[in-house]
Amino acid sequence: MKNLRTFEQISKSIRHNCALQRTAIKKPKKINFFLFIFLFAYHTSLYSQQWQFLGLSSESTTAIAVDWAKPNIIYAGSSSDFSAESVGGVFKSINGGTSWDTLIRGVTVRDLDIHPIDSKIIFATLGLNVLTQAGIIKSTNGGISWVKADSGLRITWEEGPSTLVIDPKRPDTMYTGTSGFFGGRFYKSTNAGKSWFVLGDTTALRDGVTAIAINPINTNVIFAGTAFSGNLLKSTDGGVSWVLTGLQTGITNTINFNQNSSIIYVGGAPTKQFSVSFFKSTDQGITWQNIKAGLPDTFAVYAMQTSYYNNVEKFFISGGYNFRGMWMSSDGERWKYFSNVKANFITIKNEMLYVSAKGIYVTNITTSIDDTFFVPSSIYLFQNYPNPFNSSTKIVYEIVKEENISIEVFDILGKKIKILLKERKSPGKYITSWDGTDDERRTVSSGLYICILKTKYKTLTIKMLYMK
Repeated sequence: MKNLRTFEQISKSIRHNCALQRTAIKKPKKINFFLFIFLFAYHTSLYSQQWQFLGLSSESTTAIAVDWAKPNIIYAGSSSDFSAESVGGVFKSINGGTSWDTLIRGVTVRDLDIHPIDSKIIFATLGLNVLTQAGIIKSTNGGISWVKADSGLRITWEEGPSTLVIDPKRPDTMYTGTSGFFGGRFYKSTNAGKSWFVLGDTTALRDGVTAIAINPINTNVIFAGTAFSGNLLKSTDGGVSWVLTGLQTGITNTINFNQNSSIIYVGGAPTKQFSVSFFKSTDQGITWQNIKAGLPDTFAVYAMQTSYYNNVEKFFISGGYNFRGMWMSSDGERWKYFSNVKANFITIKNEMLYVSAKGIYVTNITTSIDDTFFVPSSIYLFQNYPNPFNSSTKIVYEIVKEENISIEVFDILGKKIKILLKERKSPGKYITSWDGTDDERRTVSSGLYICILKTKYKTLTIKMLYMK
């Protein structure tokens, strides 16, 4: 097995500034007044869910792993940005996110996984990027040193791993998939990443594997999602043979089981057939239900996690396209807008919900989320888009039953600025807009505004940032 020095040399050959090295995280630069207003609005919205910012503000974080033995130990990974000529890294905090050490710099992290028996063993999946070298690396001492753990994987400038899953009952058994411009493969290791071999080398899997999930009760049952065709496949023999489930998304981004593994959820990119690419199966993948209630008309699911506390299961997803943000549900079928955090990754440990975005945020889902949130609602108000905006913004709302509604805009001092709508509406999803003017058609000042939707029994609000 090659050591870290060899890995560093490979990375240097790709980009002279992409060496693996321990560095201090740079302090954020000063921001101008308008950026301050935006950050104020962003954090004000986060505050409604009692989010705590954990740092790494200069990093586009893409993966988080919380030590199950010592929850104050958190690992995070970030991606590289070609246009900014910046490279990602792997970071570690031993004090719950108060401060961070840089473990590795010069990588593009796609996934981080902690061994379910020995929490000092960590795997980092490194994805494709023109600035960095793809592959899988492993640490057995809590991130102090790393070795390559991708022997047997086909890794080129156009193909690399995207996800890694460890069998919870047989931790030396793990699975990964590669994808790229011309497809990929499904791989299995039975010796904790020392070597890998191809399984199920079918035409469908050669599209490139982008998501994998193991049934935690019967770990021989595996689901794999692909790129390009967006096929979802199922194996009942540990990946040796595969069958198509019949489900196709644009690209499969996430596969999740509910608490008792009886229900499977799949999220991906929209298609011509399914503008909302989120699906549920209650018969282990034989039939699928397209879930739409409470979600935008066109919606991509990037990530999903479930929590189970006091016999209550809660679901969280992050979305993309025009509706970047997070949604939540109590049944996996009816969803409500939760936060404008543009989460690249979601994980839940000890009832703490961690998300990676521009930096890392965390909230306690047992104290910061009101349980009345999960009471079925007759009306939904989604976050406006774009936000912030400088010409006009769209406001989407959905009515489940016929109601009299009003939509009004107020400034942060509570002064009414404009009445956008006041009428009786039939069930359906609607879009209205605001162009940054008041009722006298005068353009308002740049700043934070509140949009309030009212019915006889319910009031919903969102925050909008107008910038001239």
